[in-house]
Formats: sequence, structure tokens, C-alpha cells
Amino acid sequence: MSKLRDLDLSINCIAFVDNGAFIDLVSLKTLLLSENNLNSLSGDIFQGLSNLTMLDLNENNIQFIQTSALHNCLTKVPPDIRSLTFLRFLTMKNNLISEMTCEDFVNTTQLTELHLSSNRILKLEKCVFESLTKLKLLDLSNNLILTFGDTFKSGDRA
Repeated sequence: MSKLRDLDLSINCIAFVDNGAFIDLVSLKTLLLSENNLNSLSGDIFQGLSNLTMLDLNENNIQFIQTSALHNCLTKVPPDIRSLTFLRFLTMKNNLISEMTCEDFVNTTQLTELHLSSNRILKLEKCVFESLTKLKLLDLSNNLILTFGDTFKSGDRA
């Protein structure tokens, strides 16, 4: 299946994805995992997906992320996202993400759409989105945002 480009596993009952489950899918561009029962992402599940351009994790109630490289993180953007450098479309709507760090999207510079609606995000820091210069759509609706400071202010003003 090394030539597989699109994989739609949405609207199933998937509760767990094994480490390396997609490692041989080197041509995969689209991975849809929305509306499953995922509540955690463990290890290097995105390993080998260097050509992935669309990842859909909507409506999974992801609460726990564990990677081999980092300590456990609760209700955060999965650290493995950072390795998906060709990703253009990312949707993580209807989860329990409450905070984002400056490192979350640092390597995903090709993102044009980022959907984070219906989470529990409280505040936004400018550094979170700084590397996303190609971003055309950012959906942060239905969160708990209290402040966004200068998040959307351009740093190149004269």
C-alpha cells in the first residue's frame, strides 16, 4: 500500500492507533480520523507520513498525548504534528485542547487552514501562529478565549 494517497477512517469506533500504524504509507497525503473514539495519541503514530498535507482529528475528545521524545501532555496540540512539514490543512475541532505553545506549529509552515473550533482554548500568544505565514483560514470559534493580546498584529509595521 505504499502508493496509497488518501485514507478515510472517519466515523468508526477507533479508540487506539498503534505506533507506526502508518509507517509504510509514504505517499499518504490525506488522513481522516474524525468522529472516532480516540482520546489519546501515543508514541510515533505519524511516523513515516512525511508527505501528509491533510489531517482531520475532529470530534475525538483527545485528552492525552504521549510521544517517545516528550513527556506526557494533557489537552494540548499533539507534539507529533511538528514533524508534518508538508501539512496544509489541519482540523482538530471538538476536542479538549486548552492551551497552545510557541512550538506547536513551528515546523508546519505550509498550513493554509487551521481549524481549532469547539475546544477549551483560553488565551492566544502571538508566537503560536508566527510561523504560519501561508495561513488563509484560522477557525477559533466556540472556545473560551479570554484574551488574544497582539496575536494578530503584524510585526512589520513602519
